[in-house]
Amino acid sequence: MAAVLSGKKRRSPATAAKSSAPNPDVAWSAGTLRPPRQSLQRLPGRTGSGVFAPPSGDAPLVFSHSGKIGDLVFALPFCRAVAAASGRDRFAFHIRTDTVIERIQSDGVVMRHRLLDKAGAELFRPLLERQPYISSVSLSPETPAGAVDLDFFRVQTCLPLWGNSLPNYYLPLAPWLAEPPDLSRPWLFGGRETDLGGRKIAIFLSSRYPSEELSFGFLEPFRDELVFLGTKEEHEAFASAWFPVEHRPIRDFADALDVLSSVRLAIGNQTGFYSIAEGLKIPRLLVVSSASPNVVPCGGAFQLLHVTESAKASFLAFHERFCR
Repeated sequence: MAAVLSGKKRRSPATAAKSSAPNPDVAWSAGTLRPPRQSLQRLPGRTGSGVFAPPSGDAPLVFSHSGKIGDLVFALPFCRAVAAASGRDRFAFHIRTDTVIERIQSDGVVMRHRLLDKAGAELFRPLLERQPYISSVSLSPETPAGAVDLDFFRVQTCLPLWGNSLPNYYLPLAPWLAEPPDLSRPWLFGGRETDLGGRKIAIFLSSRYPSEELSFGFLEPFRDELVFLGTKEEHEAFASAWFPVEHRPIRDFADALDVLSSVRLAIGNQTGFYSIAEGLKIPRLLVVSSASPNVVPCGGAFQLLHVTESAKASFLAFHERFCR
């Protein structure tokens, strides 16, 4: 992660080492970012396309998903649209744990990735149980019989993964769906007021989607208003690169829902925390990932942060409007 001293950008040792080699998945031409080469994905042990027919009859409607957190949150608008199209107000949600996916890189190398384990699923479960449109939440390493398997969005989607809105990835699984979800409206509910000691701004920056273009030094005068969400390592990395800031560990993602419902502004990259902020439609500033910009804000007050000068201007405008 970068730091700023006397107006000059300074990279942390980890970031400098990581960025010393060229990234084949990101290319620049005349200052314009071009889409990277995409890797193919497959689900070992599962066959078929994942496309499902419109739900009918009185059989329970169950959706199954393996995560990760952001994928789960951004799947919910699609689930609600499918339920509404079949005349249902509620549905059941199943988290399939310990799923392994394979990514076939452009050079033919196969990388195996494990998604949510049982512990991670248990942390996310309380958030789902607060949603009024979810009748029940279950988890296991298997997909329940008759459930809509949302994991197929990884292999079935005909949308380019680069530069598209993540909630829309699920649409090709239901080609009959005539009324897609309205992403401008909130889809997460049940946040409870939480005492943050007067801190009004949540910030979260994961190492998975770093920004080499942004200096966060402009936030230092507002440090007493900030609360950092994320792992101990992410918090320490931010404090080391920029300035110390209050850390708020979370018990589970319902706790994160409460914190984000209690602040006046959220700032961060496309982590699970940002997906919650997007679902709540609170005022938010998204740090754009150059490597994978597939989160597209919609509805409510938002702005995109990419380079320091405009990011500072956006923050000051949002601070004046929402944090005074």
